[in-house]
Amino acid sequence: MIRFLLILVVLITTTFAFAETPKKCAQPTQTQAKTALTKKNAPATKTHPTNTTKTSTLELTETEVFLLSLSKQHPWYIAGFLGYGNTDWSMLSNDCDAGNIETEEEWNCYQIKVASPSGAVDSGAAVGITFGYEVQPHFAMELTFSHFPTSTLTFTQGNYYFDEENDVVIDSETDAMWFVAKFMAQIADLPLRGYATAGLDVTYRNDVLATIIQAEPTFGVGLDYIFRNRIQLELGFQYVAGYGEASVTPANAYVPFLYTVFMRLGYYI
Repeated sequence: MIRFLLILVVLITTTFAFAETPKKCAQPTQTQAKTALTKKNAPATKTHPTNTTKTSTLELTETEVFLLSLSKQHPWYIAGFLGYGNTDWSMLSNDCDAGNIETEEEWNCYQIKVASPSGAVDSGAAVGITFGYEVQPHFAMELTFSHFPTSTLTFTQGNYYFDEENDVVIDSETDAMWFVAKFMAQIADLPLRGYATAGLDVTYRNDVLATIIQAEPTFGVGLDYIFRNRIQLELGFQYVAGYGEASVTPANAYVPFLYTVFMRLGYYI
């Protein structure tokens, strides 16, 4: 028993002595130290997140860039036009033959002849000037002043307008001013555009029968070509609605129906 106790005391004493002894850390080898130093001094590598989203780029042609820069740098333009114009007075005139007014048909023809012009020369040269502002290559606004050919009207003897024994010939002047929106579309890869216009016109008619100012709608179509030196060449058609009344004297209230085919030359300021 005593021997057993002595052995137990020795084991406990040895255990405490070993626990109080400081542990020695293992020293790194020279190779391991160099490797650690190299990693420490190496520049940090930046990692960028991978962007898997594809972005589409709209590529413009050289002509599109030219038209776009023109509308941004020189949006204002001025142009003059010359062309064929018509006031359509002939729509109101008649060419029937009343003869000796012996039949009902001849009587009706006579009533028409004395109520409206018996003849009209209503076509000729039309001229005008246009001021425009191009918002972008596909849209512009224009203000145009135009003069249409002088219409020569003939009223037969016994008409309802003049108390004359012979035929009466008068001249009727027509001017128009229209403000339109212009919608354009480029054709192929060229500085050539087709266009359509729509807007409001104010027509001025002046002759011995009446002086009338009337607002009416107007429409047009055409083509324009833009040169590199900012010159604009245009071929167009413009129509202006008119006004008429069914009365005994329709010429007194008639506002000409206008149309013109023209060539226009302009310059971007």
